[in-house]
Amino acid sequence: MTNVPVKSVRTTFSIVEALLDKNGATPAELTDHLGLPKSTIHDHLQTLAADNYVINENGEYHVGLRFLDIGSRAREQTPLYQTAIAEVDDLAQATGEHVILMSREQGLGVILAIKEGEQAVSIDSHPGLHLRLHTTAMGKCILAHLPEDTREWVIDRYGLPAVTQETTVDVDELRAELEEIRKRGYGVDSSGEIEGIKCIATSVFQDGEIVGSIGLCGPVNRIKGDYEDEMREELLQCANVVEVSLNYS
Repeated sequence: MTNVPVKSVRTTFSIVEALLDKNGATPAELTDHLGLPKSTIHDHLQTLAADNYVINENGEYHVGLRFLDIGSRAREQTPLYQTAIAEVDDLAQATGEHVILMSREQGLGVILAIKEGEQAVSIDSHPGLHLRLHTTAMGKCILAHLPEDTREWVIDRYGLPAVTQETTVDVDELRAELEEIRKRGYGVDSSGEIEGIKCIATSVFQDGEIVGSIGLCGPVNRIKGDYEDEMREELLQCANVVEVSLNYS
């Protein structure tokens, strides 16, 4: 069977993504934005609205919360999330910082959960966010332990675009960082994805295969010295408990 994308399905998701990007839109605005016929926009919106995937508010359409139900159920069926979420929450409360649980999907990092401790600062991130693996310590900890051919495929497909001035964009520098992660068992990045935020991360394995990572994140001027060492030890202990549960429960 030939692997041919279904055009109408792509059109549907283009409309959904446009509604998200524009925080709601009228059919006319979608027609102008996407360059699609009015009849096509109308038919797709009516179909989506019939099952509450989009909501019509006085002629302006918005993405419905039906997607939240689907995403939440998909996440809860993920063994990594099921096993790690309690430990991630405990780590956030113990350290007072942000703790992020990341999985991988089609060569991208996917944030499964973010837990906030008492002194966590606001960061522009949320569960479900897809990130290129080279931009964060969590992503690099996943990338470092992928099979070499898979790792090179990810780099070739997504490239190494800069998100901030501190993002690793040189492939040789990235490979050196990944080798260091494999040697010491954790990774660190400062402002690679979010300006002013430093993350310490480590990998999570199941049956010898990389399945995700856990990152502990906070302000660059706070995550340093003895405090950084303490945070790293807390993080590694958390990841160890998660791995034991994944592999032996």
